[in-house]
Amino acid sequence: MCIRDSQYTLPPYRTDNQKGFYPKEYGMFRVLDKFKESLEQDGVVFLTSAMITKLNIEQQRVKSISIKEEKGESTLEDINEIYWTAGLPPLAASLGVNMQGFNYDKRPQSYYVNFLFDKKPEMDLLYYFYCFEKGNRSFRVTNYSNYCPGANNGRGYPVCVEVWPEAEDTEIENIATKELKQFGVIDDSYKILFVQKEKVHGGGFPLPTITNVSNMNTIREKIEEKEIKNIIPIGVMAEKNVFFIKDILIDAYSKVTNR
Repeated sequence: MCIRDSQYTLPPYRTDNQKGFYPKEYGMFRVLDKFKESLEQDGVVFLTSAMITKLNIEQQRVKSISIKEEKGESTLEDINEIYWTAGLPPLAASLGVNMQGFNYDKRPQSYYVNFLFDKKPEMDLLYYFYCFEKGNRSFRVTNYSNYCPGANNGRGYPVCVEVWPEAEDTEIENIATKELKQFGVIDDSYKILFVQKEKVHGGGFPLPTITNVSNMNTIREKIEEKEIKNIIPIGVMAEKNVFFIKDILIDAYSKVTNR
């Protein structure tokens, strides 16, 4: 388990040139809003609360896409290219691939436990750390105040604990609180102003087990057998051994710039 100064005193060979960028004002939604605004100025159209009902294929190319929205159904015509980032299984299903017979390794539902404390957590300069201690349920602890000084904003100091519980665990908030004290992030003098758990969408971090990786490789091969020329898959396992975010970004950049 890495905590306090142990992460930023690692030997040079453990460092890299990756950087993270965060908004000056608290809330990642501000970044997304700015991206959306900038892209709309370039003519990009966003369809929200919408789903693809059919990919209409002619001569091994997607010619149009049938869309269902709240206001009704519509069709996007004259499709040049599709950069598909919604995962391989949904793409395979949209292409009519038989998805029966795939069994996946799963773990119990993961949770984000969000706290507001009356004073700043004891994490020195770290804005997050991972926990790999045997027996602990916390996977990652994030202290938003260390990358965004305005995170407090008079409401309290926000902390998020990503919890990977076992099947028998029930009191998720209590587990997160207990382990924060164990880590030395808080102590009994801290007052919890707010605490709430929420399920991690899709169950949590993907499990790259032998079974799951084999399934994804098979699904990707079945998609490739369709030989659809203008669909470019991007994301987890879009290519063999592409799993972590760094590899996904490298793969995506290569595909977009080399078309």
